[in-house]
Amino acid sequence: MEKKAFWEVPWYTKLKYIAEIIAIVGGLYLIYLNVGQLRLNEKQLKLSEDQLKLNIDQLKILSDSLNLEISKGKAHLEVWQRNAFFLGSPDDRAIIYLIFRNLSHRPTAIIDIYVRKKGIIIEGRGYKGRIKLPIKIEPWGIEEVNFRIEKREEMNMTDILIRDIEDNEIVVIRKPGQTWTKTK
Repeated sequence: MEKKAFWEVPWYTKLKYIAEIIAIVGGLYLIYLNVGQLRLNEKQLKLSEDQLKLNIDQLKILSDSLNLEISKGKAHLEVWQRNAFFLGSPDDRAIIYLIFRNLSHRPTAIIDIYVRKKGIIIEGRGYKGRIKLPIKIEPWGIEEVNFRIEKREEMNMTDILIRDIEDNEIVVIRKPGQTWTKTK
């Protein structure tokens, strides 16, 4: 078959060649656009991964924050109690020692200490002013408080109610003749 110049071939063949050239150029252009779109998709995927990492970090911070909020609702104090009896002392009083240990990473304070008999308050806040309130306790700190209690009230007492600044309550149950006793 003899090769003819483009201008010598019939018009329908010219049209066919032009259509093929347009199809090839169009296909190449579409490939070029798809490659550009793939590059954009790749960049968006990287941005999405970065955003996902930020979201994970934010969730960890939120989780820590929620754990802190949850821990605020729990008692952070550990209380130890000991009674010292001075039988035959002239003022007929016993001494009650209370040790408070803050188990939290933030400070707290004891704002109320009530001596009770079967849930009824015998003597109010700070037991007749003998306990200076509030008792501030540093993070992981320990504070000791002692006070003298009237012998008849000591015998009637069933427990001591302690309330911290966050309204958490700790009840120290009286056990006559006890040594140091941990209370929750």
